Amino acid sequence: MPPSRHRFSLLAAACLLFLALSLSSLADEPRIKALIIAGRNNHDWHRTTAMLKATLEATGRFTVDVSESPADYEVERPRETKDMTDAQKPRS
Repeated sequence: MPPSRHRFSLLAAACLLFLALSLSSLADEPRIKALIIAGRNNHDWHRTTAMLKATLEATGRFTVDVSESPADYEVERPRETKDMTDAQKPRS
């Protein structure tokens, strides 16, 4: 990662930590559920995701889940009709 991106990531994490800690004074409220969707990109997402999760959880105000890729799922195919062309018909 270029030095400028590294500095930006650290600065962003520091700002988030400051914000999170300042908001932590609002105690006695239920934890906020947070979902971080990360992965497969052109930046150091492993490290930034871990830093962001740690920052949010350090406040005591967040419950953080991380999803790095969606689960595989079967795409529902339309049922075959008599008006479909061969290209539109579901393949086996």
